[in-house]
Amino acid sequence: MRKPRFLKFRRWMLAGMLCACLPAYHGCIDEDLSGCDSECNITFQLRLEMDLKLTIQEVLNTGLESVLADSLLRDLQGVISDKARNIDLSFYDPTDGLRIQHDSLQTNTNELTTRLYLQAGAYEHIAVANTADEPAFIKRNADQWTAYNIVHDTRDTVSSQTSAIYTGNLHMDIDPVSSQTFYVPLHMQNSIAILVIDPQESPAKVLSVYTNQVACGINCIDRQPIFDNNYVVRNSRTEGGGLISYYAVCFPSRESAGSTKQTPAEEAAAGSIWHMEVITQTPDGKYVRNILYIKEPLLAGQAKVLKVYLGNGGEIISNSSIIGVSIIFDWKPGGNYDIEI
Repeated sequence: MRKPRFLKFRRWMLAGMLCACLPAYHGCIDEDLSGCDSECNITFQLRLEMDLKLTIQEVLNTGLESVLADSLLRDLQGVISDKARNIDLSFYDPTDGLRIQHDSLQTNTNELTTRLYLQAGAYEHIAVANTADEPAFIKRNADQWTAYNIVHDTRDTVSSQTSAIYTGNLHMDIDPVSSQTFYVPLHMQNSIAILVIDPQESPAKVLSVYTNQVACGINCIDRQPIFDNNYVVRNSRTEGGGLISYYAVCFPSRESAGSTKQTPAEEAAAGSIWHMEVITQTPDGKYVRNILYIKEPLLAGQAKVLKVYLGNGGEIISNSSIIGVSIIFDWKPGGNYDIEI
């Protein structure tokens, strides 16, 4: 057997190693062995550099911010973990693109070896990790290689995701005689959007934060985001060091403002790619709607940390050049998604 070569992968990449072993010859009568099942040992090795953790710690690095960073990292453990809790394997016929074998593995480790049986020949392989942890996900067209994608259900408002989602694909030629080693890199598909709010002793309070203009899913074959459902993500809240943070684990945004389907009506929105909406309330019971227009993309496998301040009137104040803010005072709750006040 040839000695496996271990390759270096980019940050936030799971390395899956598929080892196709010698075929089982018993019961096989084809002289060219093309009809034989080959016994395949599949070893997944998760190699994660804690890039997201490092990003959060580097941006939130002062005394009080570091307390908030610790709280965020505890809440996001399922996203920054280096363990795959479930792996879904699909093998497709390259000629018609239809799935001919499917296997699901339950695990909680960064290295797993399992055994499968595949006939010798060519396959297109797609592996997906941790989607079973997200009940709102739909595996659409999973029996078709080129059409397989993972999307949210069709609700207008969804909760922040709780796991890092990974996909990878590889063309495989299973030889009936020779031993082989295949490497399947699995790329992280979701992102973390973190809004840090300094309340500055403001009498107003923050009620909820939403993230929108992000993808509703991804194509498994090319990892391209899907934008066919205009939904919003309800951010989760955590606190620490006197600061408040609302974070959303979600699919990425578009990469540039030019491809965003919007016609900004005000200067604050010009050049923006994705948005956050911050709903606050003043002591007299009036609501304030703050729309934050973000001018840098939210990319897959990355964390974006944004820092703002809460004003006395419930307004959000930003000193960042990548954030434009529009404010609606005395806002009346309503709209086409379920804002929970």
